[in-house]
Amino acid sequence: MNIFNKNDKSFGGRLLSLISQHFKSQSDFAEKLGKPVQSINRIIKTDKASLEFLNEIVEIIPEINLNWLLKGEGSMTITETNVSTEQVKSNSESVSVPKLMLDVLSSQQRTIENLSETLKKTTAPKEGHAGCAAVG
Repeated sequence: MNIFNKNDKSFGGRLLSLISQHFKSQSDFAEKLGKPVQSINRIIKTDKASLEFLNEIVEIIPEINLNWLLKGEGSMTITETNVSTEQVKSNSESVSVPKLMLDVLSSQQRTIENLSETLKKTTAPKEGHAGCAAVG
């Protein structure tokens, strides 16, 4: 059980727990991310973070369990036994990508494909309309 359980009911609370476990202060965390402290405070207060922000956290704390950070499920850090991962080959290196991140990216890819198909349908010339013919 996490000693920060009282704060872990929201994304912002879990982010505060993460910061207190891995950094000297919120300022130290913000500096490592290259962001102003006000940005970190806004994320904590609103419980909203971008995919880019989550990716930046994973860059500086690769063992973070995104299921815990986003949904409060599991423990704060990843171990071989507590997270489902898929292996992705990249630049001859094996990189472990959390399944949640792959699911989010896959969903976004489907949305892009659907929007692209809709755009093609609405901008394609309609059959039977060849345009104006010259009359002479």
